Amino acid sequence: MPRNTSVNDQWILNQLIGIRMLEQELASALDKRSIRGKEQLRRRIRQLSAWVDAVDHSLSTAAQPRMA
Repeated sequence: MPRNTSVNDQWILNQLIGIRMLEQELASALDKRSIRGKEQLRRRIRQLSAWVDAVDHSLSTAAQPRMA
């Protein structure tokens, strides 16, 4: 495997981990915030989660060997 691909894969993995951590922090912050703005935060967390799931799925699909 070329080194550049490995570096790119590690960068993507680090981004996904960071995004998941941010998602958890935001979800935790919902418990501490006032009612105002809570639904908007929930909507953003759902969007973030869906985006990460799509990226994660795409990466795991691309990593699986393809049958000829």
